[in-house]
Amino acid sequence: HDEDFLAITMLPIIGAILAFYVRSYSELTLVLVLIGMISYESSKNLRREMFVVANDRSTLWRIFARPLAILVIFLGLFISRQNVLLIVGGVLFLFFLLDILRITIPRLEAVLHGNIWKDARLLREREQGRISSITNFLLGIFLPLLFFHQHVTYATLGFLSIGGVSAKIVEINYGKTILFRKNGKTLQGTLAFLSACLSVAYFLWVAKLLSLWIGLVGACVATLAEMLPSQIDDNLSVPIVSGAIMEFVLRLFV
Repeated sequence: HDEDFLAITMLPIIGAILAFYVRSYSELTLVLVLIGMISYESSKNLRREMFVVANDRSTLWRIFARPLAILVIFLGLFISRQNVLLIVGGVLFLFFLLDILRITIPRLEAVLHGNIWKDARLLREREQGRISSITNFLLGIFLPLLFFHQHVTYATLGFLSIGGVSAKIVEINYGKTILFRKNGKTLQGTLAFLSACLSVAYFLWVAKLLSLWIGLVGACVATLAEMLPSQIDDNLSVPIVSGAIMEFVLRLFV
């Protein structure tokens, strides 16, 4: 069922590319609806064949929330960068406030970890007593928006969202060769991450938004940041490190 896997991973990327070339909103809507229907049916086929999207069903929503970072790009097409920053910053503040409250209020921490009501579980065990990865993910969106060139930010958001989802799904289903036991990264997941990041770089080049070689450098740096063991959450290290390198190269040579 590799064709189903390709449908749910590559079709959204193709849809994003087509979004830049359609001539009207009606055409865009038709393309997105068709891609959504095919992806939905493919995901149902994979579930029937025991294809695993997440190890923990209660936090499955977090994997599918990752591609929402791409919506920040499309949001920027309709409103100013300052307003996008306000929206992302507002959501980030709410999640950060929730983290502070749950860390300081034991009962709230217990509820969000499913200790009281299993269906209410929103967090992973390793996030107990610390800032959640979803907050770091939002921070990884906010900081590039604040500090980097617009098209560099597009690249970092693509690496973070599309690369992260691809690596996670491939790692769960096909990951066999452990690279680093400390963080559990596998060769298969890392190659999936790199492939997705290279696709993002190529897309930005095709769309004439970012030089191909700068995007390729960013993709390789993002892969290293995601792969290597670190105390810093890769939701932060991937966009910040790759974005900083691309920003430096952009200012130095372009």
